[in-house]
Amino acid sequence: MRQEQFVIVLDSNSLGDYRKNRLDCPNFKYLSVKKDCFLNLINFVSENNFARNVKIAVPRIVLEEIQKQQKDMFRSQEQKLEQTFLPFQGLEGFSLIKPKNFNYEEFLDITCNNFVGKYNLIPIDFPDNLVLPKLIKKVINKDKPFYKNEADSGFKDAILWESLLKYAKEHPNERYILLTNDNALKDDSLKSEFESETHTKLEIKENLADVKSFLQEVINQNKDFNEILNLYKNNYIFFYNFILRHLPEIKCNGRMFRIREIKLCSEPEDITGSSGEYKLYVECYFNHDTEYTGWGMAGDNTYSFYESDDSTEVIVFTIIKSNSLYNLKEVGFLSNRFESILGINKPILRFEL
Repeated sequence: MRQEQFVIVLDSNSLGDYRKNRLDCPNFKYLSVKKDCFLNLINFVSENNFARNVKIAVPRIVLEEIQKQQKDMFRSQEQKLEQTFLPFQGLEGFSLIKPKNFNYEEFLDITCNNFVGKYNLIPIDFPDNLVLPKLIKKVINKDKPFYKNEADSGFKDAILWESLLKYAKEHPNERYILLTNDNALKDDSLKSEFESETHTKLEIKENLADVKSFLQEVINQNKDFNEILNLYKNNYIFFYNFILRHLPEIKCNGRMFRIREIKLCSEPEDITGSSGEYKLYVECYFNHDTEYTGWGMAGDNTYSFYESDDSTEVIVFTIIKSNSLYNLKEVGFLSNRFESILGINKPILRFEL
């Protein structure tokens, strides 16, 4: 059983430190990110030991957008600084010292790369040029995320979206969470498009609290799945002997037939459930008598008997979790071929983890 893996994708408004729709740069030495949100997310993943299940990704278009706005703000503030200093120019002891060969664009590029590396972020590359006809069609049809409002055509959102689609197609075994409060990206049509094209799941969350709540619920459930999986593997002999002891016959077509041999698979096929009740699906091979057992069959100087028949069925173990205890509630068949169901009135299996 493989635990689900999640990729949290950050939009510009969830990564950049925006105040009143403008990037705020309190210190040009660092990339201007929303520290309270970003570091909260980083700490949440670390403190809950979710690092094996959760990756954090940032599309290149987001990083470049924040860098571009910060570079523009640097140049603007630099010019204001020069203008502010003019009244002091010529006064003894007053000077404005600027490095001659300082290139802020190169400096910020290095700072951004260091930021991505420090927090082990996944940069999601730009989409291929092959998406251009698709984007043109979306523009003509005014499909989301284009034409979010009159002042913004939504082109940057479209590039972000196509970048995410491309990455998800290349990594289909992940589940994705897009953290954004952009209404154009929260449109239901985009979620349908994502799941149709990538064959994987997407959750769209507009705040960090929703992301944390979702991950805690799903990942903790996955931990329960792993505990139940290990419970079965570590106690396989018990489950096998239980089936032998409680299933001496199989009822089929209204008659009971003796079971001659049972082989219970050592690896479950699946685990489902939530909120403390889970179902463990295990394939089981039966060799058993049938309604034809012992009947003769004549023809061409031969005479033989039908002795037994082979069947493969999936046995469903229903397991209840209460605190750290797991109890076996009931056992049954997944299919309707066999009519007998093993109902257990009280827990007969108790494991403490």
